[in-house]
Amino acid sequence: MVRREIPAGAVVVGVDGSARGLVGVRFAAREARRAGVGLEIVTVVPGYLPVGPLPLVPEESLQGLAKHALAEATAAAGEEVPGIDLGCHLLTGGRVEELVRIGSDAGLLVLSGRHLDRVNRLLTGATVPGVASRATCPVVVLPPSCEPSGTPYRRIVVGLKNLGHAADLIAAGFARAEELGAELVVLHAWRFGGRYDELVAGSGEEVRWAADRVAELEMHLASPRDRHPCVHAVVRVVHASPAVALVDASHDADRLLISRPTHGGFVHHLGTTGRAVLRSAACPVEVRAPGR
Repeated sequence: MVRREIPAGAVVVGVDGSARGLVGVRFAAREARRAGVGLEIVTVVPGYLPVGPLPLVPEESLQGLAKHALAEATAAAGEEVPGIDLGCHLLTGGRVEELVRIGSDAGLLVLSGRHLDRVNRLLTGATVPGVASRATCPVVVLPPSCEPSGTPYRRIVVGLKNLGHAADLIAAGFARAEELGAELVVLHAWRFGGRYDELVAGSGEEVRWAADRVAELEMHLASPRDRHPCVHAVVRVVHASPAVALVDASHDADRLLISRPTHGGFVHHLGTTGRAVLRSAACPVEVRAPGR
C-alpha cells in the first residue's frame, strides 16, 4: 500500500470492506483512467470506541479490517485498470468529516450506497448523504441497485429543481456529455401539490406553464451549445414528483447530475428529493455543490 499526498484533481473513492465498496472502486478506476489522473482509495476507522468494561471491538481488529479492505480494493482497482497509479489512505475519525476533508481538492469523490436495514441505516446510513451534502468537489454515488458496468446508454440527465442555479449545472452536464460521448437531457419536474395541483393538471394553464419553462431553459442552453457543438441536448419539462421523474429517467441514463440545496451556516442536507434519488436511482448520481 502506498501512502501519499492526494494530488489536486485525482479521483478519490471511499471503501468500507463491503462488496458494494468494490463496485465503487472499479467504477472509480475507470473514471481515473478516462480522466488521466491517479486513483486514491480511502477507508476511515472510527476515532473513538464505546466506553465500558469490555470494548465491543478491539482497536487492533478495526485496524486489521481496514487494512484488509484497502488490500482488497487495491487488487480490484488493479484488475479493472492494470497499471493504474494509485495510493491508499487509512484515516481515523468521523467518516463524513474525513472523506470531505481528504476529498477537498479531488476531481471526483466516489461512494457506494448499500441496502441497509433500519438499525444499520440509523447507525451508518448518514455517510453517503452526509458527504454528498458537504463535499466541495463533485460526488458520484452508486445507489444500492446501480451496476454501472453494462452497455452504455450514451445519455446524461441533468435534473433541475431551482432554475436560478440552472446555468452551472447545465454547463457541468454538457461537459460530462462531451467527455462520455453522450446526449444530454435537461429534465425539470414539477408538482404543486394539494388542490391547486388538481386544478392545474391537465388544463391549458399547465401546457402554457410547461411551454414557458421549456423556453426559459432553452435560453440557458444557448451558450453551452456553442461551447459544445457536438453534444445533442434536449429539454424535458414534466408534471410529476421530482424524485419519481428523476429515478424514472435514471433507468436509461449513464449518469444523473443534480445540485444539492444552497445552505446557510452549518446546515447541510440534500432534501427529500436528493435522498430518494440516492436510494433508488438506477445509474450513478453526481451531486454538485451550487455554483460548481
